[in-house]
Amino acid sequence: IDQHLDGILLSAGLIAVFSVAEVRWPASRQRDVRSRIVNVVIGVIVSVFAFLCTVLIAWFATLVWRDGLIGLVVPGWRSGGIAGLAISVIAYGMVWDFFQYWFHRWQHTSSTLWPSHRVHHSDDSVNTTTALRRSVLELLLIFVFILVPTVIVAGVDEVAAPIAFAIFYGWGFFNHANIRLPLGPLTAIFSG
Repeated sequence: IDQHLDGILLSAGLIAVFSVAEVRWPASRQRDVRSRIVNVVIGVIVSVFAFLCTVLIAWFATLVWRDGLIGLVVPGWRSGGIAGLAISVIAYGMVWDFFQYWFHRWQHTSSTLWPSHRVHHSDDSVNTTTALRRSVLELLLIFVFILVPTVIVAGVDEVAAPIAFAIFYGWGFFNHANIRLPLGPLTAIFSG
């Protein structure tokens, strides 16, 4: 429950920060308050179902090997201290990104998956709140095709996993923000 509430607070904080950035450094002038409200309402509704997924993943985590499949290949891969935490966060991030990338590509190419993802792309005024815009079905599919495989591969780490989640979750708000932030040749790497 605490991690779910932390996720809600993280969402609210990121929306506030990026909304201010969108006003200060807009990529395009758009003032669609209605779209933002719709996105936040969708986010609240989906959050209820996300709570159920949080409960399920907590239960599922008790069933998998603590070091995941990585631990079969590299026994004791989670070392202690800050370096071990950083390695674990990076591992979670890379595994999550792998599954998220391929699932997202599949959503765009599959006539079966596209309808659940189309909700996200139906926002006419893309801004940081667009990151919240998804269907309940898509949330459940993300659970099955991204979160569960990530836990199977990277294992269970009660400290590193929430940190990695916060980074990737926050990245979604950044990527959808209506801000002009030229990063030169790094733009393609950081914002696709």
